[in-house]
Amino acid sequence: VGDKVSVYFQISNKAATPIRFEFPETLPDPYASVLRISPSVGHVQPKERKTITVTFEPTSKLDAAANIEANIAHIKYEGEPEDWDDTMKKADFSTSPPVSPRSQRGE
Repeated sequence: VGDKVSVYFQISNKAATPIRFEFPETLPDPYASVLRISPSVGHVQPKERKTITVTFEPTSKLDAAANIEANIAHIKYEGEPEDWDDTMKKADFSTSPPVSPRSQRGE
């Protein structure tokens, strides 16, 4: 109680096509508020693997077991395949100055 423990495992894709994995958005009680899976959704390219982190941070003593299954499906890309999961962030590094609302109205 009060400690945080993380364990790691990998989702491997031995197929010739990409796969998409997704863990439940809401975990079953009593784990909903004390267990995090990251990434919880993503893609794994052919012959690749992705590390998943499960973090458990209980606030009280728990004596329960739960099976948490991921949905896995083969997917097809339109365009170039890319590595993706819900931990990735997009950043805009453009150097264009911001446009003021006045210049947009023609003032």
